[in-house]
Amino acid sequence: MKKLILFLFIVAMSRGFAFPQGCLPEGIIFETQEQIDNFQIYYPGCTEIEGDVFIGSENGNYDIMNLQGLIAVKNIDGCLEINGCHGLGILSGLDSLTWIGGYLRIQNCTELDNFSGLNSLTHVGGAFEITGNYMLTSIQALESLTAIDSGFVVADNPSLHTLEGLDHLIYIAGSIKIMSNAYLADIGALKNILADSIQTYVAMMNNTNLSNCAIQSICDYLEIPDGLAIFNNNAPGCNSKTEVQQACLTSVEENINNDEITLFPNPASSLITLTSPGDLPAAEVIIYNHIGQKVLTAKPMNNTVDVSGLRAGMYMIQVKTKDFTGRQKMIKN
Repeated sequence: MKKLILFLFIVAMSRGFAFPQGCLPEGIIFETQEQIDNFQIYYPGCTEIEGDVFIGSENGNYDIMNLQGLIAVKNIDGCLEINGCHGLGILSGLDSLTWIGGYLRIQNCTELDNFSGLNSLTHVGGAFEITGNYMLTSIQALESLTAIDSGFVVADNPSLHTLEGLDHLIYIAGSIKIMSNAYLADIGALKNILADSIQTYVAMMNNTNLSNCAIQSICDYLEIPDGLAIFNNNAPGCNSKTEVQQACLTSVEENINNDEITLFPNPASSLITLTSPGDLPAAEVIIYNHIGQKVLTAKPMNNTVDVSGLRAGMYMIQVKTKDFTGRQKMIKN
Protein backbone atom coordinates (compact mmCIF):
# COMPACT_ATOMS: atom_id res chain seq x y z
CA MET A 1 0.00 0.00 0.00
CA LYS A 2 2.84 2.38 0.90
CA LYS A 3 4.52 1.63 -2.44
CA LEU A 4 1.27 2.43 -4.29
CA ILE A 5 0.93 5.79 -2.48
CA LEU A 6 4.58 6.61 -3.24
CA PHE A 7 4.08 5.69 -6.89
CA LEU A 8 1.00 7.93 -7.24
CA PHE A 9 2.84 10.79 -5.55
CA ILE A 10 5.78 10.51 -7.98
CA VAL A 11 3.44 10.39 -10.99
CA ALA A 12 1.53 13.44 -9.81
CA MET A 13 4.72 15.38 -9.22
CA SER A 14 6.13 14.44 -12.61
CA ARG A 15 3.02 15.74 -14.32
CA GLY A 16 3.02 18.96 -12.32
CA PHE A 17 -0.56 18.53 -11.10
CA ALA A 18 -0.12 17.91 -7.41
CA PHE A 19 1.35 21.10 -5.99
CA PRO A 20 1.71 24.73 -7.00
CA GLN A 21 4.95 25.45 -8.80
CA GLY A 22 6.96 28.14 -10.49
CA CYS A 23 7.72 28.33 -14.18
CA LEU A 24 9.19 30.51 -16.92
CA PRO A 25 12.16 32.19 -15.23
CA GLU A 26 12.90 33.70 -18.64
CA GLY A 27 9.42 35.25 -18.78
CA ILE A 28 6.72 34.94 -21.43
CA ILE A 29 5.03 37.05 -24.13
CA PHE A 30 1.36 36.60 -25.02
CA GLU A 31 0.42 37.99 -28.42
CA THR A 32 -2.61 35.83 -29.24
CA GLN A 33 -5.72 34.57 -27.50
CA GLU A 34 -4.64 31.02 -28.31
CA GLN A 35 -1.40 31.45 -26.35
CA ILE A 36 -3.34 32.58 -23.29
CA ASP A 37 -5.95 29.84 -23.64
CA ASN A 38 -3.23 27.17 -23.85
CA PHE A 39 -1.17 28.42 -20.90
CA GLN A 40 -2.47 25.83 -18.44
CA ILE A 41 -2.01 23.09 -21.02
CA TYR A 42 1.66 23.90 -21.62
CA TYR A 43 2.43 24.84 -18.00
CA PRO A 44 0.16 22.68 -15.83
CA GLY A 45 0.21 23.48 -12.15
CA CYS A 46 2.13 26.71 -12.63
CA THR A 47 0.88 29.37 -10.21
CA GLU A 48 4.02 31.51 -10.14
CA ILE A 49 5.61 32.99 -13.26
CA GLU A 50 9.19 33.71 -12.29
CA GLY A 51 10.04 36.14 -15.09
CA ASP A 52 8.39 39.08 -16.85
CA VAL A 53 4.97 38.83 -18.50
CA PHE A 54 4.04 40.90 -21.56
CA ILE A 55 0.48 40.79 -22.91
CA GLY A 56 -0.48 42.46 -26.18
CA SER A 57 1.59 44.46 -28.64
CA GLU A 58 3.10 47.93 -28.71
CA ASN A 59 1.60 48.35 -32.19
CA GLY A 60 -1.90 47.32 -31.08
CA ASN A 61 -3.50 43.92 -30.60
CA TYR A 62 -7.12 43.05 -31.42
CA ASP A 63 -6.85 39.29 -30.96
CA ILE A 64 -6.72 39.06 -27.16
CA MET A 65 -10.27 39.27 -25.78
CA ASN A 66 -9.88 37.76 -22.29
CA LEU A 67 -7.23 36.51 -19.85
CA GLN A 68 -9.07 33.47 -18.48
CA GLY A 69 -6.20 31.14 -19.32
CA LEU A 70 -4.13 32.83 -16.59
CA ILE A 71 -6.67 32.20 -13.83
CA ALA A 72 -4.30 29.96 -11.84
CA VAL A 73 -1.45 32.49 -11.66
CA LYS A 74 -1.02 33.85 -8.13
CA ASN A 75 2.39 35.53 -8.31
CA ILE A 76 4.49 37.16 -11.02
CA ASP A 77 8.05 37.61 -9.78
CA GLY A 78 9.00 39.93 -12.63
CA CYS A 79 7.06 42.72 -14.32
CA LEU A 80 3.58 42.62 -15.84
CA GLU A 81 2.81 44.78 -18.86
CA ILE A 82 -0.55 44.85 -20.63
CA ASN A 83 -0.09 47.00 -23.69
CA GLY A 84 -2.25 47.85 -26.71
CA CYS A 85 -4.91 45.20 -26.06
CA HIS A 86 -7.73 46.88 -27.99
CA GLY A 87 -10.12 43.92 -27.64
CA LEU A 88 -9.82 43.65 -23.86
CA GLY A 89 -12.72 45.11 -21.87
CA ILE A 90 -11.87 43.90 -18.35
CA LEU A 91 -8.97 42.02 -16.73
CA SER A 92 -10.95 38.99 -15.62
CA GLY A 93 -8.60 36.03 -15.61
CA LEU A 94 -6.08 37.68 -13.30
CA ASP A 95 -8.42 37.04 -10.35
CA SER A 96 -5.89 34.92 -8.43
CA LEU A 97 -2.99 37.36 -8.83
CA THR A 98 -1.92 38.77 -5.45
CA TRP A 99 1.68 39.88 -5.93
CA ILE A 100 3.87 41.37 -8.69
CA GLY A 101 7.59 41.64 -8.04
CA GLY A 102 8.40 44.27 -10.67
CA TYR A 103 6.45 47.04 -12.32
CA LEU A 104 2.81 46.86 -13.42
CA ARG A 105 2.03 48.77 -16.60
CA ILE A 106 -1.45 48.91 -18.13
CA GLN A 107 -1.47 51.19 -21.15
CA ASN A 108 -3.07 51.96 -24.48
CA CYS A 109 -5.89 49.44 -24.07
CA THR A 110 -8.55 51.50 -25.80
CA GLU A 111 -11.56 49.29 -24.91
CA LEU A 112 -10.59 48.58 -21.30
CA ASP A 113 -13.52 49.78 -19.17
CA ASN A 114 -12.52 48.67 -15.67
CA PHE A 115 -9.94 46.67 -13.74
CA SER A 116 -12.24 43.83 -12.71
CA GLY A 117 -9.94 40.85 -12.29
CA LEU A 118 -7.30 42.60 -10.18
CA ASN A 119 -9.38 42.41 -7.01
CA SER A 120 -6.85 40.19 -5.19
CA LEU A 121 -3.74 42.25 -5.99
CA THR A 122 -2.10 43.51 -2.78
CA HIS A 123 1.47 44.47 -3.71
CA VAL A 124 3.35 45.88 -6.71
CA GLY A 125 7.11 45.65 -6.33
CA GLY A 126 7.94 48.35 -8.88
CA ALA A 127 6.17 51.29 -10.46
CA PHE A 128 2.45 51.13 -11.28
CA GLU A 129 1.49 52.99 -14.47
CA ILE A 130 -2.05 53.42 -15.80
CA THR A 131 -1.81 55.38 -19.04
CA GLY A 132 -3.65 55.94 -22.31
CA ASN A 133 -6.72 53.80 -21.58
CA TYR A 134 -9.36 55.97 -23.23
CA MET A 135 -12.49 54.05 -22.13
CA LEU A 136 -11.36 53.36 -18.56
CA THR A 137 -14.08 54.49 -16.15
CA SER A 138 -13.24 52.60 -12.94
CA ILE A 139 -10.24 51.22 -11.05
CA GLN A 140 -12.40 50.19 -8.10
CA ALA A 141 -11.20 46.58 -8.41
CA LEU A 142 -7.86 47.65 -6.85
CA GLU A 143 -9.54 47.50 -3.45
CA SER A 144 -6.94 45.09 -2.00
CA LEU A 145 -3.85 47.05 -3.10
CA THR A 146 -1.86 48.33 -0.10
CA ALA A 147 1.68 48.98 -1.38
CA ILE A 148 3.56 50.17 -4.48
CA ASP A 149 7.33 49.98 -4.11
CA SER A 150 8.08 52.69 -6.67
CA GLY A 151 6.21 55.46 -8.52
CA PHE A 152 2.48 55.65 -9.25
CA VAL A 153 1.31 57.19 -12.54
CA VAL A 154 -2.24 57.85 -13.76
CA ALA A 155 -2.12 59.71 -17.06
CA ASP A 156 -4.15 60.23 -20.24
CA ASN A 157 -7.24 58.34 -19.12
CA PRO A 158 -9.94 60.79 -20.29
CA SER A 159 -12.97 58.76 -19.09
CA LEU A 160 -11.73 58.24 -15.54
CA HIS A 161 -13.66 60.39 -13.02
CA THR A 162 -12.39 59.06 -9.69
CA LEU A 163 -9.62 56.98 -8.11
CA GLU A 164 -12.12 55.12 -5.96
CA GLY A 165 -10.77 51.68 -5.10
CA LEU A 166 -7.39 52.86 -3.79
CA ASP A 167 -8.61 53.54 -0.25
CA HIS A 168 -6.41 50.77 1.20
CA LEU A 169 -3.25 52.03 -0.52
CA ILE A 170 -0.96 53.33 2.24
CA TYR A 171 2.55 53.07 0.77
CA ILE A 172 4.09 54.54 -2.40
CA ALA A 173 7.91 54.48 -2.35
CA GLY A 174 8.43 56.92 -5.19
CA SER A 175 6.57 59.68 -6.97
CA ILE A 176 2.87 60.29 -7.53
CA LYS A 177 2.00 61.61 -10.99
CA ILE A 178 -1.61 62.37 -11.87
CA MET A 179 -1.62 64.01 -15.30
CA SER A 180 -3.89 64.80 -18.26
CA ASN A 181 -6.98 62.97 -17.05
CA ALA A 182 -9.56 65.34 -18.50
CA TYR A 183 -12.55 64.36 -16.35
CA LEU A 184 -10.82 63.24 -13.17
CA ALA A 185 -12.49 65.16 -10.33
CA ASP A 186 -11.88 63.04 -7.22
CA ILE A 187 -8.54 61.79 -5.85
CA GLY A 188 -9.85 61.31 -2.31
CA ALA A 189 -9.06 57.58 -2.36
CA LEU A 190 -5.35 58.46 -2.01
CA LYS A 191 -5.93 60.04 1.40
CA ASN A 192 -4.49 57.13 3.42
CA ILE A 193 -1.02 57.11 1.85
CA LEU A 194 1.73 57.67 4.41
CA ALA A 195 3.28 60.96 3.33
CA ASP A 196 6.78 60.00 4.44
CA SER A 197 6.71 56.98 2.11
CA ILE A 198 6.67 59.31 -0.92
CA GLN A 199 10.36 59.55 -1.68
CA THR A 200 10.64 61.85 -4.70
CA TYR A 201 7.79 64.20 -5.66
CA VAL A 202 4.08 64.77 -6.25
CA ALA A 203 2.91 66.13 -9.62
CA MET A 204 -0.70 66.85 -10.55
CA MET A 205 -1.06 68.60 -13.89
CA ASN A 206 -3.56 69.10 -16.72
CA ASN A 207 -6.49 67.52 -14.89
CA THR A 208 -8.93 70.24 -15.85
CA ASN A 209 -11.79 69.04 -13.60
CA LEU A 210 -9.68 68.43 -10.50
CA SER A 211 -10.24 71.23 -7.98
CA ASN A 212 -9.61 69.50 -4.63
CA CYS A 213 -6.09 68.23 -4.06
CA ALA A 214 -6.14 69.01 -0.32
CA ILE A 215 -6.56 65.44 0.85
CA GLN A 216 -4.88 64.22 4.05
CA SER A 217 -1.88 62.47 2.45
CA ILE A 218 -1.06 65.41 0.16
CA CYS A 219 -1.46 67.93 2.97
CA ASP A 220 0.86 65.84 5.15
CA TYR A 221 3.40 65.63 2.31
CA LEU A 222 3.38 69.40 1.82
CA GLU A 223 4.44 69.80 5.43
CA ILE A 224 7.65 67.85 4.80
CA PRO A 225 10.59 70.26 4.42
CA ASP A 226 11.83 70.41 0.83
CA GLY A 227 9.02 68.12 -0.37
CA LEU A 228 8.82 68.67 -4.12
CA ALA A 229 5.27 69.20 -5.40
CA ILE A 230 3.91 70.55 -8.70
CA PHE A 231 0.27 71.57 -9.25
CA ASN A 232 -0.49 73.13 -12.60
CA ASN A 233 -3.35 73.56 -15.09
CA ASN A 234 -5.94 71.81 -12.95
CA ALA A 235 -9.23 73.38 -11.89
CA PRO A 236 -9.16 76.40 -9.54
CA GLY A 237 -8.11 75.26 -6.07
CA CYS A 238 -5.44 72.88 -7.34
CA ASN A 239 -3.44 75.11 -9.67
CA SER A 240 -0.42 75.79 -7.50
CA LYS A 241 1.34 74.55 -4.41
CA THR A 242 0.22 77.69 -2.58
CA GLU A 243 -3.44 77.09 -3.49
CA VAL A 244 -3.30 73.53 -2.19
CA GLN A 245 -1.51 74.54 1.00
CA GLN A 246 -4.17 77.17 1.68
CA ALA A 247 -6.91 74.61 1.06
CA CYS A 248 -5.15 72.22 3.45
CA LEU A 249 -5.41 74.73 6.28
CA THR A 250 -9.20 74.52 6.20
CA SER A 251 -9.86 71.03 4.84
CA VAL A 252 -7.74 69.21 7.42
CA GLU A 253 -9.52 71.04 10.24
CA GLU A 254 -12.88 70.20 8.70
CA ASN A 255 -11.90 66.53 8.46
CA ILE A 256 -11.56 66.25 12.24
CA ASN A 257 -15.21 65.29 12.63
CA ASN A 258 -17.48 62.39 13.44
CA ASP A 259 -15.97 60.31 10.63
CA GLU A 260 -12.59 60.09 12.38
CA ILE A 261 -11.26 57.16 14.36
CA THR A 262 -9.32 58.30 17.42
CA LEU A 263 -6.62 56.36 19.28
CA PHE A 264 -5.32 56.81 22.80
CA PRO A 265 -2.50 56.95 23.54
CA ASN A 266 -0.79 57.80 20.26
CA PRO A 267 2.21 57.23 20.23
CA ALA A 268 1.56 53.94 21.98
CA SER A 269 3.67 51.29 23.66
CA SER A 270 1.27 48.53 24.69
CA LEU A 271 -2.52 49.00 24.85
CA ILE A 272 -4.53 51.41 22.70
CA THR A 273 -8.15 52.40 23.12
CA LEU A 274 -10.27 53.18 20.05
CA THR A 275 -13.14 55.62 19.66
CA SER A 276 -15.35 55.47 16.56
CA PRO A 277 -18.27 57.59 15.31
CA GLY A 278 -21.29 57.21 17.57
CA ASP A 279 -19.14 55.26 20.07
CA LEU A 280 -19.90 52.07 18.15
CA PRO A 281 -17.93 49.05 19.40
CA ALA A 282 -15.03 48.03 17.16
CA ALA A 283 -15.68 44.60 15.67
CA GLU A 284 -12.27 44.15 14.03
CA VAL A 285 -8.95 45.97 13.81
CA ILE A 286 -6.39 45.41 11.04
CA ILE A 287 -2.95 46.99 11.36
CA TYR A 288 -0.60 47.58 8.39
CA ASN A 289 3.07 48.49 8.63
CA HIS A 290 4.76 51.33 6.73
CA ILE A 291 5.14 49.24 3.56
CA GLY A 292 1.54 48.08 3.46
CA GLN A 293 1.97 44.63 4.97
CA LYS A 294 -0.75 43.35 7.28
CA VAL A 295 0.93 42.75 10.63
CA LEU A 296 -1.95 42.32 13.06
CA THR A 297 -5.63 41.39 12.97
CA ALA A 298 -7.52 41.56 16.25
CA LYS A 299 -11.00 41.60 17.75
CA PRO A 300 -10.89 44.37 20.37
CA MET A 301 -12.02 43.78 23.92
CA ASN A 302 -13.89 46.86 25.15
CA ASN A 303 -12.41 48.78 22.21
CA THR A 304 -8.89 48.01 23.43
CA VAL A 305 -6.11 46.37 21.41
CA ASP A 306 -2.69 45.13 22.56
CA VAL A 307 0.03 46.42 20.18
CA SER A 308 2.99 45.57 22.42
CA GLY A 309 4.18 42.94 19.95
CA LEU A 310 4.70 45.45 17.14
CA ARG A 311 8.07 46.97 16.37
CA ALA A 312 8.61 50.70 16.79
CA GLY A 313 7.50 52.70 13.77
CA MET A 314 4.57 54.11 11.80
CA TYR A 315 1.42 52.04 11.22
CA MET A 316 -1.99 52.41 9.64
CA ILE A 317 -4.94 51.07 11.65
CA GLN A 318 -8.20 50.07 9.98
CA VAL A 319 -11.16 49.84 12.35
CA LYS A 320 -14.40 48.13 11.41
CA THR A 321 -17.66 48.57 13.28
CA LYS A 322 -21.11 47.33 12.37
CA ASP A 323 -21.82 50.30 10.10
CA PHE A 324 -18.48 51.99 9.58
CA THR A 325 -14.89 51.46 8.45
CA GLY A 326 -12.30 54.08 9.32
CA ARG A 327 -8.53 54.44 9.32
CA GLN A 328 -5.99 56.25 11.44
CA LYS A 329 -2.23 56.45 11.70
CA MET A 330 -0.44 55.19 14.79
CA ILE A 331 3.11 55.57 16.03
CA LYS A 332 4.46 52.63 18.04
CA ASN A 333 7.17 53.46 20.57
